[in-house]
Amino acid sequence: MKYLSIVVLMLIIGCSTQKQILNPSSLNSVQVKSGGPGRGEPNKCYQKMKNETGEVEWYEIICPSRTREYKLAYDCLKKLGYKLIDNTTFKMANGNALIDFQQNEGLAAGALDEATLRLLILKSQK
Repeated sequence: MKYLSIVVLMLIIGCSTQKQILNPSSLNSVQVKSGGPGRGEPNKCYQKMKNETGEVEWYEIICPSRTREYKLAYDCLKKLGYKLIDNTTFKMANGNALIDFQQNEGLAAGALDEATLRLLILKSQK
């Protein structure tokens, strides 16, 4: 029973909680460029994203199977005032909240990566 309580406690995560289980300082503070699939580290995910100058390059992203991180990003975007229309995507009625956030912060835009998640957590705690 004690083990189950610890597991349940660990699953409670979100920008609205007082104490974050995911420590932002454990995440990359800059976006990681890569050569793409097969050219980076094993067991990592990569996607082409558009940088602030409009060039499309490969970046290391958070794998979509890591649902905890995606849920946390979703919660942070909501707390920052983005009006999301679906709880499984970052879509808004007039675009994509994640891409909008990344562009506003001068990040490469297109997918959730550690630098974006770190910034989302830090900005939503203010």
